[in-house]
Amino acid sequence: MGAQALAPRKHKTSDPEDDLGLCFEALPGRLAAVCGLAGGAGTTTLAVALAQAAARSSSAAVLLTETGSQPGGLATVCGTASPLSLAELAQAAAAGQRPERPFAQLQAGPRLVAAPPRQSPDVDEHQLAGVLGDAKLAHGLVVVDCATVSGTQHPVFAQADLIVWTLPATPAAVARAQVLFASPLVPRAGRVAELMVAGALLEKPKTPVKALRRLAEHRCDQLVLIPRDHQVAHGHSERWPAAYAEALQAITRVLA
Repeated sequence: MGAQALAPRKHKTSDPEDDLGLCFEALPGRLAAVCGLAGGAGTTTLAVALAQAAARSSSAAVLLTETGSQPGGLATVCGTASPLSLAELAQAAAAGQRPERPFAQLQAGPRLVAAPPRQSPDVDEHQLAGVLGDAKLAHGLVVVDCATVSGTQHPVFAQADLIVWTLPATPAAVARAQVLFASPLVPRAGRVAELMVAGALLEKPKTPVKALRRLAEHRCDQLVLIPRDHQVAHGHSERWPAAYAEALQAITRVLA
């Protein structure tokens, strides 16, 4: 699968009240990697909200994908799945194959490459980075749901223009993030633009804001704090744009 297999498609511009400034028109586009530093951070929710908001406002096509289909989280959240996972697309590209349907089209939204839950094939990192590079050639924005840091995201980080780190605002998540930032599982600080989005699990988070700021200050351009939203917590997806508005605006400023 090359760039031609993911040819650009025009999208309608959103109504002004829905426009968060996430307008992507130029090709090749940008890639935003949304990656959790701990579980329960809302990583997939933020990735979907970002892709949907960008697709509503952009004239260039927007692609939403994930690094692995074994959990099946992204397909479950979106309510549909593509025939092949990202790894399977990379495998097909390496074999010189061009799938007839490389993606699913979400209604009035982004293209989706996310397969149902199944074992993901082993793919060479260069092949995966190559298919992501092809995707950038054909899309104004590529959003990758990286789930939680596991050491398999290096091909995504290599193609990323922005990494959005997510974590719940808990002491355990901050402690885990500190360990990860000191490990080779994440890119060297300063190689690419980075944001941190911390979501509150409780009305009054137990983690002081200053602890989150200390965590973010050495490598992130901005820390965004997301207050607890009961409707989002109970699965009301219509609340995502409002709940994540500050984070989406911060992403816009970095990628603009």
